[in-house]
Amino acid sequence: ASSAGVDTAVVRWDDFPDRESFSAALADVVEDHGCKGVVLAGFMRILSPAFLDRVPGRILNIHPSLLPAFPGAHAVEDALAGAFPHYGEDCEIAVVAVTDADKGEKLIAVSTESKLKPAEIRDAVAAAGLSNLCAPREIRVLKEIPKLGTGKLNHREVQRLVEEGEA
Repeated sequence: ASSAGVDTAVVRWDDFPDRESFSAALADVVEDHGCKGVVLAGFMRILSPAFLDRVPGRILNIHPSLLPAFPGAHAVEDALAGAFPHYGEDCEIAVVAVTDADKGEKLIAVSTESKLKPAEIRDAVAAAGLSNLCAPREIRVLKEIPKLGTGKLNHREVQRLVEEGEA
């Protein structure tokens, strides 16, 4: 943005004691820069009324969840995992987006189940009433899906494995 002459600013979440003060500081920056709109893409924070009330009608939130059935940051994985109960509890699925020269990006499913097929995923996505945009075009297999110490999906590690061809 800076190289294109667009003003930038950084408001770090960690610099504030709570959501309310972060939200207020972010609203200050938006107002100070005269922003006509705010796009929250991958933002993954809940903003308080201290922000929302100051920029009404000017927010576009691109959220990765598939509400209301699959809330949260890993909604596509949750939806896909729930679509394949016949593989059992040991079948894990993660979905990552990678750069694609033709389409900008494409979704790749990483699964612990080697028998899972792309057509099966597309059918399950359609049967669940989800957008075809949620259907990965490729499946890669890992013996185990990387997890954080909390037991949650280690999305960055899955992304790295895919990008480096290890999955």
